[in-house]
Amino acid sequence: MSFCYCGKLAADRVAWTDANAGRRFKNCVDGSSGCRYFQWVDGPLCSRAQIVIPGLLRNMRGMESKYEQQIVEVQKREARKWRFRVVVVCLFWFVVYVLSGSDKQ
Repeated sequence: MSFCYCGKLAADRVAWTDANAGRRFKNCVDGSSGCRYFQWVDGPLCSRAQIVIPGLLRNMRGMESKYEQQIVEVQKREARKWRFRVVVVCLFWFVVYVLSGSDKQ
């Protein structure tokens, strides 16, 4: 447990920049107080990790983006199906109403 310069408990965080992807650090919980406390928890990444990890993160973000787009497409498709079903049911009841009215004449 460590405390920052302003006496608050330092927050555990993870860096996601290309140079330090996945590297843990501690800093002040209250960023607006002007406290500049910063301390690395992990040692520096090797040069290979600095190349591989950002590439993996980009691939993962791309896959997440494609997945979210697919979810939106499926939701749109389901909404169209629902609207189509409502129209079919309305038409069915309209036809039943018209036909039942024509029998009374």
